[in-house]
Amino acid sequence: MSTTEHPRGAMAQLGEEATLASLRQSFGFFENFECAREFVGDKSHAQEFRYRVGDAAFNGMDSIRLDAAGKVSDLVVLVRPVSDIMKRGEEAAR
Repeated sequence: MSTTEHPRGAMAQLGEEATLASLRQSFGFFENFECAREFVGDKSHAQEFRYRVGDAAFNGMDSIRLDAAGKVSDLVVLVRPVSDIMKRGEEAAR
């Protein structure tokens, strides 16, 4: 998987294959995933979502920017609470 250092210190995944691999892994342990709201614009979209993993509840937002051809040019996923995300990341790594 190809990664690059993001200016704010987070690791950004690049490329369609890396994104699909990450989504496949995530949906393997999400429970009760639902889209709560969706915001649609000409060149950008946002989706608010909720899901559970075991006894932990999460919510988040996808921010999607499209290029002139209508393809995804930028995808940012924000999820909270961070304490549970770290715990779930440790579980997923096992």
